[in-house]
Amino acid sequence: MSAHKAPAHAPAPAESRKISVLLKVYGVYCLVTAAAVLALIALIAVPLIQYGADLYRERHDVTLTMTLAAAQLVVMLVASVGYVAFGVLVLKDRRRHVAQIAYALLAVGIVNLVLEIMLNGFGDNLIYDGVRLVVLLVISATIDPTLVSERQLQRKLRDMETEEAA
Repeated sequence: MSAHKAPAHAPAPAESRKISVLLKVYGVYCLVTAAAVLALIALIAVPLIQYGADLYRERHDVTLTMTLAAAQLVVMLVASVGYVAFGVLVLKDRRRHVAQIAYALLAVGIVNLVLEIMLNGFGDNLIYDGVRLVVLLVISATIDPTLVSERQLQRKLRDMETEEAA
């Protein structure tokens, strides 16, 4: 007969496991919202670039608020590009790259959260960014194939130690 067959209940390698449908729906959501934000940023940035330089030259009183708003616009641009990449990679089942993008988006999200606090203070405006950071944290902790396989290995070692102790 055949040489050696793997048991039917053996878990699939972490790298080859498919991404869940719920995460794919979230990926589509990220892709669509990020594309919309990119379009809005383009609508804001084009006139700002055309007329903003004249405003800066004429007024000479660039405030901290204006500088922070410009910085937040740049951070939103970076985050939107990252979320588009995140959505595309989720749809392509690229677990490793999804985890790497999620790690990067966590950092960008924290910077955006700090800028949001500096510009608008604490309030309801932080709920959306906070929820998005928590979702990214959960995704980054569960999707990375090396972390999943590392946890499985630690579980097996713990089970072996328990068996030896018994």
